[in-house]
Amino acid sequence: HFREMYFINQFINGAHGMVPEDSTSNLVQMYEDWNADVLAKAPPEQLLVYNVKEGWEPLCQFLGAPVPDVPFPWANNTQSFTEEVEGMWRGTARLMALGAGLVAAVAAGAGYVALQFM
Repeated sequence: HFREMYFINQFINGAHGMVPEDSTSNLVQMYEDWNADVLAKAPPEQLLVYNVKEGWEPLCQFLGAPVPDVPFPWANNTQSFTEEVEGMWRGTARLMALGAGLVAAVAAGAGYVALQFM
C-alpha cells in the first residue's frame, strides 16, 4: 500500500516541485465538491452512484441490460496500476541507461579520435 501511495503522491505533487504541496487536499476538495454538485443536480433516475467493487449487477440493472456470463473485468485494480507504473519506471530507467551508454560511447570515440591527431 505504501508504494502505491508514494507513486500517487509523486504524481500529484510533482517530482520537480511544479505543483504546490497542498495540492492533494485541494484535489480531494474539488472531487468532493464535484460529486456533491452532480448529486444535487442530476435526476435520480438518470444517476447511478456506483462502485466497481459491486460488479455487474447494479450497473446492468441501472442500464436495463442482462448480467453478462463473464467475470467482471478487474483490469484497473491497485495491483495492475502498480505493475503498470513500475513497468514505466523500469522502461524509463532502461532508456536512461541506454542514453548514458551512448553518451559514454560517443565521448570515448571522440577522445580516441582526438588522441590520434595529437
